[in-house]
Amino acid sequence: MKKMRLGTLTLWLLIKRVIPCTLKYHRMQYHYYNQHLQEGKIVYMTKITIHNAKQGYRPVESPYMIRLNIRTQIAQLQDEPSDFPKYAFSLAPFPNLYQHAGNTEKFLDVIGRILAVSNTARVLTSSGTLKWKRIIHLGDLSGNMIELSLWGPRALEFQGESVYNIGQKNHVIAIFVGTSMKCIKESSYFLSGTSACRWYINENDIPEIKIFQKSLPTIPDQAVKKIDLQSADDIEKHIEQTTCLQLKDIDPFDKLRGNLDIITLAKSVIQDKDSMERVMSAQSQDVLAHNMSTSTKYLLLEPITPTAWNSCFSSKEHCS
Repeated sequence: MKKMRLGTLTLWLLIKRVIPCTLKYHRMQYHYYNQHLQEGKIVYMTKITIHNAKQGYRPVESPYMIRLNIRTQIAQLQDEPSDFPKYAFSLAPFPNLYQHAGNTEKFLDVIGRILAVSNTARVLTSSGTLKWKRIIHLGDLSGNMIELSLWGPRALEFQGESVYNIGQKNHVIAIFVGTSMKCIKESSYFLSGTSACRWYINENDIPEIKIFQKSLPTIPDQAVKKIDLQSADDIEKHIEQTTCLQLKDIDPFDKLRGNLDIITLAKSVIQDKDSMERVMSAQSQDVLAHNMSTSTKYLLLEPITPTAWNSCFSSKEHCS
């Protein structure tokens, strides 16, 4: 990898975003960086190296990146230049976002009017973990809408109630930086904001926000709406109980519109080369059925083999 050393060259930087990372240096060096690298501060840096930018998730359009080391020196300027650029982003139009689905080359920055905001809720992710989530609906000047999901600490840090209250009588214009485009089942597209995501809301010193504001009517045609985001705990409270025999009588084509999900939850599993043994008591042979809006999820509390599951539908011996 080609790199070049900066010796006595003066370098002034505005810290745009501080992204959490793991430092390979001494704990004292971590505290040193943590003290001086704060967002919005203009700093003077020496003894750094310049490298080619990484291939994935680049926060800005630049072929190079700075790498710090144990000899890097950082000092904050006492008199910050008033004309020093404070923001760095490359706004992507909404219609162009879809082509970036699944692309990890760079982060995406967008501007839009906040149309709706949800509460925070702990939801179950595709990996099976629980994470905090908040949903935001953004609209552009052409009437296009995109959904943004904030995850983890970013979901909690976003001032949803404040945005909702302001949005009852005023426009709420926001720039979100450091997002990525996701797609589920090739039809549901949304922006995702994790640790690298930041936002600027109604910042009048940002020209792009001022231009967006002036393009809208003085009085909003609609207020910011609330989105009700259900948590995993709320969903679990509404689970209904049924037996295998009752499950047998359910016609998925009629009641579930052909959409049936079977999920096996095992408290403990005994597995060998030949089979998976039953480890729960006779009382645990019940099935929990939860009626969703578009499908029903049957949560099986007993780890059994596919053969045993099939026999459960044909024999009262397994389901009594």
